[in-house]
Amino acid sequence: TLFRSETLGVPINRVVVRVKRLGGGFGGKDTRNNVLSTALAVAAHKTGRPVRCMLDRDEDMLITGGRHPYLGRYKVGFMNNGKVVAAGVTFYSNAGSTEDYSTAIVERSEEH
Repeated sequence: TLFRSETLGVPINRVVVRVKRLGGGFGGKDTRNNVLSTALAVAAHKTGRPVRCMLDRDEDMLITGGRHPYLGRYKVGFMNNGKVVAAGVTFYSNAGSTEDYSTAIVERSEEH
């Protein structure tokens, strides 16, 4: 909502967004919708009327879907009896051109 209010040049408390449902198994709905939601906000502001937008699954996945490509490299050290005594992991994440949730996703990678 802050992004929309800044785009429109109006106070944040004047921006009302109603969403029927948000989420699902594909992620990205809360941040990757900025381009579409900003266009809708501009249309509503210009017309002075509410604007409704419904995407089908293909459109939704093109705009908000996707996963962060990863490369993981690891080394594990074992004793002769099979006991793990050392492990090292390096993750490389292609976050794309914007930070989005990339930092949080990389942190989750480290924790899991």
